[in-house]
Amino acid sequence: MATNKHATIRYHALDKCFSNPGRKFFIEDLINSCNQAIYDFAGIEDGVKRRQVFDDITFMESEQGWSIPLERSKEGKRVFYRYSDKSFSIKNQGINQEEAEQLKETLAILSRFKGLPQFEWIEEMQIRLEDTFMLRGTLQATVGFEQNPFLKGLNNFTGIFKAMQNEVALKIKYQGYRQENPTHVILHPWYLKQYNNRWFLFGFNEEFKAISNYALDRIIEFEDSKTKYRKNDEVNFEEYFDEYGHI
Repeated sequence: MATNKHATIRYHALDKCFSNPGRKFFIEDLINSCNQAIYDFAGIEDGVKRRQVFDDITFMESEQGWSIPLERSKEGKRVFYRYSDKSFSIKNQGINQEEAEQLKETLAILSRFKGLPQFEWIEEMQIRLEDTFMLRGTLQATVGFEQNPFLKGLNNFTGIFKAMQNEVALKIKYQGYRQENPTHVILHPWYLKQYNNRWFLFGFNEEFKAISNYALDRIIEFEDSKTKYRKNDEVNFEEYFDEYGHI
């Protein structure tokens, strides 16, 4: 069974070839079609080999795949491939075992966001997908993520998240732990990070011209600022936290 990250792209490229009654697709044509599909999707030269395409065909013909009705016809010493059923396409079939496993893994990843504002739709989608693809009752949590939907400050999460998506600078009223009075800052929101059961907002501070972070539970209120948004072209936060491991 083909398992690399471009397998699905190849399956659908092959399906498109097999479904085309107006052209004869020989093995070289199938290889070129797979490579072109991967290039169109990812912009890279994958270099699919002859053996890989044969393995893909074997999988697509198997019960674990889609049991495709593929016929092989000779033209001289060469062989071209075509569906014997002209109406067949893997797009019209139910998901196969491999796709079901991938879908279950995806649902497990999505489940880590349950309980967060802005992601209320995830639970409904999970139920619909489990029901539609007969996955109901098959998912069981095996990894526990730090999460508490009742954390103070989570009421700010949705608005800040939308501001990042829409590239909007914010005017924030903030009172730190040792501050007697709140302060106002103009912040270009770039990143939300959970640490020690608290959420923190990272962004570019317009006054200090530097990156600052603010605890969501210390943000009293915020609103859109008329300041032009500054995009983050400076910090890869995932790499930053991988390196330093803390806020």
